[in-house]
Amino acid sequence: MRSLRVLYITSRHDAPYRYRCVIPCLHLRAEGIGADILHIRDPRLPSCLVHYAVVVLFRLPWSPRVGDIVTAARAAGARVVFDIDDLVFDPDAVRQVPFLATAPGIVRAQYESTSRRLFQTFNACDVFLGATQALARHAKALKKPAHVYPNLLHPQLVETGRRIRSLRERLQRFPIISYFSGSSTHDHDFAMVLPAIRRVMAARPDTKLLLCGFLEVGDALDDVANRVIRVPFVDWRVQPWLIGLSRVTIAPLARIDAFAHAKSSLKFFEAGAVGVPAVVSPTEPFMDAITQGKNGYIASDTDAWFSAINTLLELDVARRVGDAAREAAIERHSIAGHRHRLRELFRSLEGRIRRPTPNLLPLPEETPDSARAPSAMRRRLSKLARARAILGILRRAARPETLNQPHVRSDAAAGAPTLLDDEIVPEAESVDAGGETVVRGLRLRAELFGVFGVESKFKELGIAGLHAFVGSTPSRWMEIDDARRQMTSVPLDWRTGYYGEVLVSMAVRTDEDQTFARLEWQLKRPGGQGACIMDFPLICDGDMHHYLVRLPVAANTSVSGKILLQFEPLPVSGAYRIDRIVFVGRRGVEGAA
Repeated sequence: MRSLRVLYITSRHDAPYRYRCVIPCLHLRAEGIGADILHIRDPRLPSCLVHYAVVVLFRLPWSPRVGDIVTAARAAGARVVFDIDDLVFDPDAVRQVPFLATAPGIVRAQYESTSRRLFQTFNACDVFLGATQALARHAKALKKPAHVYPNLLHPQLVETGRRIRSLRERLQRFPIISYFSGSSTHDHDFAMVLPAIRRVMAARPDTKLLLCGFLEVGDALDDVANRVIRVPFVDWRVQPWLIGLSRVTIAPLARIDAFAHAKSSLKFFEAGAVGVPAVVSPTEPFMDAITQGKNGYIASDTDAWFSAINTLLELDVARRVGDAAREAAIERHSIAGHRHRLRELFRSLEGRIRRPTPNLLPLPEETPDSARAPSAMRRRLSKLARARAILGILRRAARPETLNQPHVRSDAAAGAPTLLDDEIVPEAESVDAGGETVVRGLRLRAELFGVFGVESKFKELGIAGLHAFVGSTPSRWMEIDDARRQMTSVPLDWRTGYYGEVLVSMAVRTDEDQTFARLEWQLKRPGGQGACIMDFPLICDGDMHHYLVRLPVAANTSVSGKILLQFEPLPVSGAYRIDRIVFVGRRGVEGAA
């Protein structure tokens, strides 16, 4: 069928990329349809669009490059599809995201900015393709033709699940409850189900709790710490083996709303693929996937969570329900269960190919960006590391507590506490384009020392300091393409105990939906060097923003001497402009820089 050829374009290489780009391409190729993946910054774009009848933009926020791609695809006769797996493309809906209610202002601003850009891409495309019926209904309400292609199991996970299920006599030796968190936004979800888990652990002293990924529980489990196994976020090919250690996995949601109903049931079918049953919250996709008590359980209150988890910790029940969950996962959530569905959907869009070609691009598994793809040696080392991790899980199944790594870091991009724009000077009615309102507001309560910016402007604003970064020009747009760019300062005389915050005024344009900047300094001490790294989120809408970032405790020590500052303004492809970097000191405390 040379009349149909599909190109997926994306800027990410995480789990959603795997579900929404890699697996659909595998699905199409298995049915004889040409399907490729390219990164948004690939130099072959947009000239190669003449070879495709359908161009799918996966979760791409609007940018000039996205606009060029949409224009070129339409000119070539292709149909342009906006694909997403979450309800973050509608700015009105994003304001209702549960975890944002208590998130820092910088995080809320970042999500809202990304949502506005995603909405621009959504509006520019011909058709919407979502992972759930709820997403399709939402798109239709916004007057966009919409279709559903669900998240499906990777073929490799189907085979891995078969192997794990055959080894469950060795793996499932203890009543273990597991919870897997793929991002740092699920703390409230886990807190909701924690009372039920504690009741189970009190009633069954042999029960253990396995927590994997990004999750902050504070001291809520200190009294049962010897029965809690903390594991950092792991590769998706290793995760099934951890799931296989448990008799039941859980997927709680603290709030059932439009966002919850828009999420897919992947926590059910990923566990089901390895024969492990799940207890889940009552969202539309879960209720569609699960037959209560047969292939899983749906729980809506603490008593229901306690009863379902307690029931599934019985080995015979866990295996019976787990077998039914695997049967349902293969039947309804695998490529084999959706034969021809995606092919016929794309054929119905009636896109045209201007210049047919028989050539298929290598299908990337790890990253859609060939310029940053790992070397052959790196791939071999990664494969070896995965094999070692799996063997470690098998060896430690008899003593799963030895897997424990209690000091699990949250994702680095969460960064240091950061205030943005008007938050810095709450009494100001607005923040002017040059940031003078912010600077003058800070001067009312602090001493300011600038290390990057136009020195005449520093003096005009009453800031001491110098332009310290070598080879970098203030207020000039700088382009970054693939290679990382770091700014390095001249050696500075420094007393770190004097500074508590740093103000960074910068604008960012990028095809990524979210990113962060990094400031690092080296303290040259007698007998060695000390280093400190600080990350903070960025708003990527091209406008000038002012970030006031609290320095980590490690930097706030009374150590004098020479330091070198390094600033990485943008770790991804794009462009940035920096007006100033200003350190904020405490009045009346002697400091130097």
